[in-house]
Amino acid sequence: MRPPILFPLFAPLTSLPGLGPKLAALVVRAVGGDRVVNLLWHRPAGVIDRTATPRIVDAPDGAVATLIVTVDRHIKPANPKLPYKVRCRDETGFIHLVFFHAKGDWLEKQLPVGARRAISGRVERFREEIQMSHPDHVVPAEELASIARIEPTYPLT
Repeated sequence: MRPPILFPLFAPLTSLPGLGPKLAALVVRAVGGDRVVNLLWHRPAGVIDRTATPRIVDAPDGAVATLIVTVDRHIKPANPKLPYKVRCRDETGFIHLVFFHAKGDWLEKQLPVGARRAISGRVERFREEIQMSHPDHVVPAEELASIARIEPTYPLT
């Protein structure tokens, strides 16, 4: 016999607010069950560790890092098929944030020249330049704590 306090855990997924029949069918496929408790038992497939906060020059190639940078300038492409780049710096060097199919006016609002930003994503080296393509997080430096240090990842449906 199950205690009454546990009854909500064994309710159908559609009992959750905002989860209708169509979305519930996708969730059932992802978690392998049609009850609320199956969401609790659904473990992440992996994690993204964002605890590394190196200086730009020390950022390891291919690793996820969180950096505090100052926006230096915007490099708008002459050809719209080329990527939009934003050059940022810290006391040790420069990093280019690379955006494909980007809206320049939106990027200028998010990354105004002279602003300090906390960015997080995979650091890469390309043609002797350090770069980060489509950073996962871009927030004002004062809001660094809003970036989750350990981020779980789940399989897609």
